[in-house]
Amino acid sequence: MSSPGEEPRVTRHRKMTEKGLFWQLDTLQQNLKKAISAWHSKHNKLSILLSDSDDLAEIRATRDSLVKCMSQIEDIYRHLSRLLSGVGSEHSQLASEIGTDISQKFEQCETDTATILKKEITKRIQCIDEVKSERSSRRSSRSNRSVSERSHVSSRISNASKLSETAARAAELKTKLKYIEAESKAKLELDKIQTRRELETAEVKLEILEGVSQGGSVLDDAKKYLPQADILTNFLKTVSASHDQNKNSSVPNILSSSVPFTSDTNVDYAINQNQPVVAPFVSSSEKQVVSERWITYKPILCMWIYRKTEMPIMSKTISSDVVTDLAKSFADQVNLNRLPPPEPPIFNGDPLKYASWKVAFETLIERRNIPPLEQIHYLRRYVGDSVREVIENFFLIATDDSYFDAKKLLDQRYGDPFIVGNAFRDRLEKWPKIASRDSLGLRKFSDYIKQCLSAMKTIKNLNVLNDDRENRKLLSKFPDWIVTRWGRIVAQHKSDHHTFPSFQTFSVFIERESTIANDPVTSLNSLKTDSTPRNTDTNFRSVKNDRDTPRRNAFATETKSTSYDRTKESNSGANKNCLFCHKAGHILDSCRNYLAKSVQERKEFAKRTGLCFACLGSGHLSKQCNKRATCSICTKRHPTAFHGDVVKQYPNNSKQPTPCNEEKELYKSQTGAVLMSITESCGKSSMIVPVYLSHTDNQQHEILVYALLDTQSDTTFILDNTRQTLGLSGTDVKLSLSTMHSQNSIVDSCKIDGLIVRAYDSDMKITLPSTFARDILPANRAHIPTGDMARRWPQLEKIASQLMPVSDCEFGLLIGYNCARALTPREVIPTTDDGPYAQKTDLGWGIVGIVDPSCIDNALTTHSHRMIAFESHVLFTIRNCTKLVSPVEVARMMELDFSERTHDKQSMSFDDKRFLNILESGIRVNDGHYEMPLTFKGSEPILPNNKSQAIQRFNHLRKRLRNDARYRNDYFKSMDDLITKGFAEKVKPSQSDNEGHVWYIPHHGVYHPQKPEKVRVVFDCSSRYKGESLNDYLLQGPDLTNSLVGVLCRFRQEPIAVVCDIEQMFLQFKVRTEHQDYLRFLWWDNYEDLSKEPCEYRMNVHLFGAASSPGCANFGLKQLANDYEADFGSEVSNFIRRDFYVDDGLKSVSNVTEAVNLIHGSVEMCNKRGLRLHKFLSNSKDVLAHIPEKDRAKELNLNLSHDELPTTKTLGIEWCIELDVFQFRITLNNKPPTRRGMLSTLSAVYDPLGIISPIILVGKQLLQDLCKDQTDWDTPLPEDIQNKWERWKQDLIDLELLKINRCFKPVDFGEVKFIEFHHFSDASSNGYGQCSYVRLFNFKQQVHCALVIGKSRVVPLKPITIPRLELTAAVISVKISAILRDELEYSDKNVTEYFWTDSNVVLGYIANDSRRFHVFVANRVQQIRDNTEPFQWNYVSSAENPADIASRGATPIKLRESKWFTGPDFLWNAEHVVRKELSDTYKPLLNDPEVRKVKVNVYKYLFTSSCVHT
Repeated sequence: MSSPGEEPRVTRHRKMTEKGLFWQLDTLQQNLKKAISAWHSKHNKLSILLSDSDDLAEIRATRDSLVKCMSQIEDIYRHLSRLLSGVGSEHSQLASEIGTDISQKFEQCETDTATILKKEITKRIQCIDEVKSERSSRRSSRSNRSVSERSHVSSRISNASKLSETAARAAELKTKLKYIEAESKAKLELDKIQTRRELETAEVKLEILEGVSQGGSVLDDAKKYLPQADILTNFLKTVSASHDQNKNSSVPNILSSSVPFTSDTNVDYAINQNQPVVAPFVSSSEKQVVSERWITYKPILCMWIYRKTEMPIMSKTISSDVVTDLAKSFADQVNLNRLPPPEPPIFNGDPLKYASWKVAFETLIERRNIPPLEQIHYLRRYVGDSVREVIENFFLIATDDSYFDAKKLLDQRYGDPFIVGNAFRDRLEKWPKIASRDSLGLRKFSDYIKQCLSAMKTIKNLNVLNDDRENRKLLSKFPDWIVTRWGRIVAQHKSDHHTFPSFQTFSVFIERESTIANDPVTSLNSLKTDSTPRNTDTNFRSVKNDRDTPRRNAFATETKSTSYDRTKESNSGANKNCLFCHKAGHILDSCRNYLAKSVQERKEFAKRTGLCFACLGSGHLSKQCNKRATCSICTKRHPTAFHGDVVKQYPNNSKQPTPCNEEKELYKSQTGAVLMSITESCGKSSMIVPVYLSHTDNQQHEILVYALLDTQSDTTFILDNTRQTLGLSGTDVKLSLSTMHSQNSIVDSCKIDGLIVRAYDSDMKITLPSTFARDILPANRAHIPTGDMARRWPQLEKIASQLMPVSDCEFGLLIGYNCARALTPREVIPTTDDGPYAQKTDLGWGIVGIVDPSCIDNALTTHSHRMIAFESHVLFTIRNCTKLVSPVEVARMMELDFSERTHDKQSMSFDDKRFLNILESGIRVNDGHYEMPLTFKGSEPILPNNKSQAIQRFNHLRKRLRNDARYRNDYFKSMDDLITKGFAEKVKPSQSDNEGHVWYIPHHGVYHPQKPEKVRVVFDCSSRYKGESLNDYLLQGPDLTNSLVGVLCRFRQEPIAVVCDIEQMFLQFKVRTEHQDYLRFLWWDNYEDLSKEPCEYRMNVHLFGAASSPGCANFGLKQLANDYEADFGSEVSNFIRRDFYVDDGLKSVSNVTEAVNLIHGSVEMCNKRGLRLHKFLSNSKDVLAHIPEKDRAKELNLNLSHDELPTTKTLGIEWCIELDVFQFRITLNNKPPTRRGMLSTLSAVYDPLGIISPIILVGKQLLQDLCKDQTDWDTPLPEDIQNKWERWKQDLIDLELLKINRCFKPVDFGEVKFIEFHHFSDASSNGYGQCSYVRLFNFKQQVHCALVIGKSRVVPLKPITIPRLELTAAVISVKISAILRDELEYSDKNVTEYFWTDSNVVLGYIANDSRRFHVFVANRVQQIRDNTEPFQWNYVSSAENPADIASRGATPIKLRESKWFTGPDFLWNAEHVVRKELSDTYKPLLNDPEVRKVKVNVYKYLFTSSCVHT
């Protein structure tokens, strides 16, 4: 309460926002839909019962459920009505539509409910009562006439009962009918009416019952006329007592405990659920044979029915215990209904899992009585990619038989007993050998052998396992002691039965041995566990790793000769709460927050809380502690948290060694686990240097990796992941590896040639010899030399600044002494006092030796890096290690829009300008083709004679041509084509003497994945000889390729589309004659004899593989457009200049005539300089008719008059030419469920315009979750993420349903009068995005809208506020606007732009002219103000903002049903959008955290004057 002097506090009324209101409306509409669905189910069930069933109890129960469903519908309807009344006037039309729709649905349900309750139920109950009355009268007529008086009494009782029941029922139905009509007229007062109805119904029942009771109790009347009037009471008491004693007692027990009756005692009583019924009893002296199957138990009554007399023995209302049991059963059923519905698993083609999958599918899907057409949809959903391909053709046939045919094919492919049997045997043969003490492995194999034994009962070909030779194969999988014991059993069995033991005997033996080996008390593992101190942990991990979950850890395991103790709590910390942060799952010694403190602060906390300094336990001091902890860093007897408190002194060093735990953060791997042995946290260093790695084919693509310089290996190795990052492929080879624990292990690898390395701070490049790819490399991140290591030793301090800080890059190389140049010492700093020494090579400085003796004490670890290579095999010894790959690059790729890079065109460099100057001054015409010089960086280079290297590479090519006939034939065809068309010529003897200006280029062939019938010959201009290559001297030039987004957007502007291709574009531009000798290569002049020596040829055109060729080709194409623009017009020139992406041309025009003229003009212009346009495509058959058949695409080999136009890919997008739509058909390869597989699948979805970006956003979010958890590349996905990932992959199949019109405007839209671009942006906690629409107006005042481009991005892992995300999305809209203004050819139209956001905060930032913001907001607001005006920005509600989908993601089905492709409804109105000035409503608040606080210092000066009187 406020004090008397204070003003009363004003209560703040919270008003729901518009976004919240519409969210609630949407939720209630979904709830209403579910309630109506449940109502329909109950209504249908009740209708069936009324027509087929006589069970009144079930009818009444279903009726009550129907009334309950109707009550739920009424509640939701009232709530919706209240919300709709609060909708503002701006949304009144939408509210009216929603209100009308739900009112119609509610009234329909109400009418149907009233009809079935008022008419059908009443009629059915009367019919059932009449039937029962007739049966009762027939039984009464057959009763004993000698007891007429009692029969008369029974008849009176029955009539009185029926009269009371009928009167009560009639009154109840009248009352219910009365209020059913009232309910339909007064919906808003439903609760009141229902209460009154129930009250009056109860009153009517009470009055009727009281009227009956005034005439005397029916039971009392019965007692008066019965000779044994207490029979009923005594019998009911007896039954109740018996039920209390034993609820599960049988009928005979109850009957035997009842009171005796005479055989002539009969009681006839009306059958009524609300009254007890007494029937003729059998005498206790008679033999009674009653079984449990004669008992019927009902939810309301418990009836004992004696089938012999077919008369009810008794009927009694359930006791309280029975009601409790029923309530418990009902609650259990409700809990079962709350469980998630079971789903069959996804079958991925494993025959061993087919039977269980088939049973699950038939049980959960097929037996639900759904049509076969729907069953085949579920069949498609619950099979994997490989299986789906088997039955893909049945999905295209919409018949009932297709489902059964698909199942039949699956049975043949995966369910055939022979196939399943082979699968069992294959798995047996591939089972790895079980180690001698691997008890768990033995148990797993035993379980699988039992599965095989079970399968033998139905799969006859598995009986072969009974054979002794098969048994011998299985014995090779077991340790020796198993084989020995089994041998004794076999010998005994042969002696007794003269046969070899069966597979069943073998299975029983293995099961017994596995049980013994895994016994928790007597097995070796249990004894070993008990004899080992509890504080021992054989997984030597760093402090950091102890705190991480097992799924995140990645440990580098090294060779160790001993183990040592760890803290006792390390194994039990999961069950304790941390004393520092009070969280469960870890102990104080591994608490992140605790270890973040200094050592002194940790000790003060332990002292303050009374903890032992020896074990961090409570209740004792360290001198009394007998359970001292073991440090996980130095293995000494103190807690890990106190490591570094005392540093060992070294008199020979000017500085003390830094404690290990202060540098351990430098050695984090990309996965977040510290990859270093415990005793070597930072104690050792080896010759590991950072280098830039590239390939001769693409030297511009460099990646930073760590290289281990190993003088004990004569072979160089590359990490396979690094090879994939560079996009390299090599020759597949087999490596025979011998390690410390295995010998001559054959592994797959590939051989790579042409790798180049250079130091991270040097431009000098070194060519590596042939390199072999491996999955792992023997390197330890803890051994990377750092500046801190150098500063510990006086003689090494001078090189500390030359050592690069530890980077997140991976270990990608191991360089052996076959590359002596990389290992040659250029400078050495020798060791002093057994310390480390430093060595400088061409790849940088390294430190070798022990750099911190304090971390090496008591360490007993050894390493072996010796590697020996032979011609056919590579043998080396390698210790176990873990591959380190960082998710940083993946996260950066998805967070690209948060960088501060600008999208403006960058100015050209000096080399780019020189490139253009060389071509502009050197281009000329020769034999009808443009001829251009090679763009050397300086004057013509003097190169060494590398013919010997070319011959060596040619001999490798010769060997492959001999071994691969298909490759040989395709290669010869490609080379014939080059020589026949004059692109290459044989060197004449007079031209051979050109020393210093001759370079021989090795060549090889590659197959294009989409063109497997043709080999593309690639010339290796990056091949190095004596450290030099041709590409080293060539300028690459600026990027003259047109924008892919621009070409595709212009392709969608007009209704008539044309596509073409330039034949062999690179080879159409000649090289100056004086430069052709730099392009020599070796080839045969006669292919018949491959043993002949090759001849010398030279290329006279710019070839595929030279660094300058792409720039020269693009320059030549644009030069062609400039030279002949006056002759062929600007339309043709602009097509050649702007609408080609490399060699693919795309164009859209308004009519057929324009298209035909464009094609003819372009063909003639290109012919002027030897370029040939071919592979023409068009969506107009009239246009195609004007194109010669030889110039059409090969897909158009059809009859234009009758056949439909095909579907093809245009710049990677699938284009259905007949329908003129873009579509998506995703082929999902069977990628493993890992982070690598996820990235590969996401990369396979090609969407340059962002048309389906909301769908891809969901997959990106799952991948980002893995990056957040720092999951390893090849670690299986967690179960929750894998389930989401599989559902997302299944949803991708629905992408085939999406059809996007290629053209922005309809066919008959006519000429465009003016154009508007509308850019929408939005952000959420899941993502942020943008979408842009073009709004076209014709002269008929018609409007059409189409999606132009979309963007969806995941939010950064670093927390970002929603206003900042909204502002970032707005910046993307501005960037897209700039791209569309530059690329789309609407310059002659009246174009207006609008920008929309649902964030008032962003609008306030943009409208601000007075306040200053922090850097993040200020930079982005400035970028928006530089490219747009504040009056262009408008507010749109979240419900109408299509960018809301881009920020949250969607499935293909939801995306198709949304406004994503068409834009909001208000854009389709013929009226123009009225611009509104940003009012004061959108001004930023004073307390906005993004507004900078300005401090103003005010100074007040006081002046005083004094008067002097004289």
